[in-house]
Amino acid sequence: MPLLFVCENLLDAIAESGVFAGFPLGDPRKPLRHCDVCNRHMAAVKDGVASSLGDQLDYYLSAQHRDNLAGGCAMAASASEIGRQADDISARYSEGFEQLVSIVEATLGATSSKVRRHQRALVIVAAMIGGVAVARATAKSRRDLSTDVLAALRRVLGEVGGERPLPLGRSVKRSSE
Repeated sequence: MPLLFVCENLLDAIAESGVFAGFPLGDPRKPLRHCDVCNRHMAAVKDGVASSLGDQLDYYLSAQHRDNLAGGCAMAASASEIGRQADDISARYSEGFEQLVSIVEATLGATSSKVRRHQRALVIVAAMIGGVAVARATAKSRRDLSTDVLAALRRVLGEVGGERPLPLGRSVKRSSE
């Protein structure tokens, strides 16, 4: 099942539930209701170019994505609320989460066992989603803290994904703020 379909499926469930008046992505029933992350990934796959983990982390953990409340990840925007909803909505969220895990897992290569790769992918995706939620929640009052959260996540998750650790004081290439 393509990731784009999973995100649309999640947004359909949210719209049907009626619980998100003023949902950050706007009216989920509008035609372009999937997030920019899905658009970027699906465009890369369609063109036969698989995004590297570094590219995915650079975009997902960027100030641009944090600040794009209208087109950002529905999973980060809705994570806490999904736990209060019916089983079918939770199931759709779980499908989307598993799709993201599969995408990340495919970037980790065959340097460790399948179980370890899967565990690393679970950690990376969970931290990405939660990290963007925290960065968005702190951005208005403490932009410095929000930016530090994104930078720390990018660095550590890159290392978890197999990137070489950078010397302290150096950062990875980041999307501009």
